[in-house]
Amino acid sequence: MADKQDEKRKSPRAFFTLDEKVSALLRTGTNGSEPTPVTLLSIGTGGLSFAGDKNHVPDINVGDHLVFSNLHDDGTQS
Repeated sequence: MADKQDEKRKSPRAFFTLDEKVSALLRTGTNGSEPTPVTLLSIGTGGLSFAGDKNHVPDINVGDHLVFSNLHDDGTQS
């Protein structure tokens, strides 16, 4: 099934594991100026996926603007 999905992609997608610790700070229109740390799982031209502590990630509503900043990894992966 992954092959069929790959065939539909118009551009490549980068995938990351939790062990790679590719992190960013997330801000939304609903959480004011308080950034929330998240871990990026994948990114491509059609969007991205991320994981975060469910007790700290703000509610995300349709129409909210998401801003990811301070994108980096922990530098331990080769």
